[in-house]
Amino acid sequence: MIKTQKTINIFCIVCLSLLSKQTYAADTAVLRIGFLLPIYNDANSKQIQKAIGQAALDYYSGVKIAISRLQNLGLNTQIFTWDLNLKNDSTLIEITKSKAFQTLDVLVGPLDQKRTNIIASNLQNTDFLWISPLKQLNLPKTVNSLNFFADDNHRIRGLIGDLRTKYHNHDWYLVTPRKQNERVTVWLNELKKAGINFKTIKYSNNRIYPRPTQKKEVLLVNAGTNNFSKLSQYRVISTKYDSYIVGDLEWYQNMMSIAEVDEKRIIYPQINMIYGLDSITESFTKEFVDSSLSEPSKFAFIGYDQLNYIGLNFLALGHDFYHHFPKGEYTGLINNIQITKEADNQWVNTGMRLNQLEFIEVPK
Repeated sequence: MIKTQKTINIFCIVCLSLLSKQTYAADTAVLRIGFLLPIYNDANSKQIQKAIGQAALDYYSGVKIAISRLQNLGLNTQIFTWDLNLKNDSTLIEITKSKAFQTLDVLVGPLDQKRTNIIASNLQNTDFLWISPLKQLNLPKTVNSLNFFADDNHRIRGLIGDLRTKYHNHDWYLVTPRKQNERVTVWLNELKKAGINFKTIKYSNNRIYPRPTQKKEVLLVNAGTNNFSKLSQYRVISTKYDSYIVGDLEWYQNMMSIAEVDEKRIIYPQINMIYGLDSITESFTKEFVDSSLSEPSKFAFIGYDQLNYIGLNFLALGHDFYHHFPKGEYTGLINNIQITKEADNQWVNTGMRLNQLEFIEVPK
């Protein structure tokens, strides 16, 4: 069983906003959203193209489920979809100059920097929100932009914010490998920027040194260490009743069970976390299978979470919603979304999930 530390749900924010401010009428405001995604493939497509195409298709299928459900809440939409695998550079420029493109409130895609640059060089309308959904791209500063997936700097910055809220009374220790790597550098910089008082300890040859304080509230934060190192760390904090180990960003991807370690004392930061145990996730999975005749990948959940977030904000705030993103963190099916302002018209998602395993079933 997996326990995720709960955050403020945007549903509460939206409902309160809708009840207290009847500024925008849901029956008259229309969200015009365009998708530029590489979906189509055939027998001659390369394997990497097929993989990207399937991810884009799953993402879009999740988007459609979100839109369908939001329509039940009163959202009116006008959807424009352009399949990039059926377009060349010339037709992409034509799309950018088309009448439909000029009316967009939101643009989602493309997934690569080359096509992003082509669109940016031919923009006429800049009064919309440009979203990069699956990777961090350099979006033009002349438009309002949102990167849903951030680099290590932003991910670690968001993680520090979450940890500071919950563990403000703990002594913080940054656990690093013997040789400093790029991720360690990012952690050191972000902790100093955040004004966190911390000490650095090393992990090498299956031990950590120097040992943490005798205080019962200790937080060991890992930067660039491997998953197996949690055994040595756990031996140090096992007798401290309120101490925890925060894994490196890659630990959850390389999950391993160690019999001597109480997993309830390990926190796994993660961007995408599929539970499959709650009724909301099960409901989405059933609807996806019924419509697509296949199991949803993580990209389907991502599409749903992102569009649900955008749609709810539009319902609450209208066409100008992206200038008023809520401060609360949105808990989606597999994503936590926390929008942080990067510049005057640029935003990035720094939301992370803090997962703790209640137990791990070892296959017999």
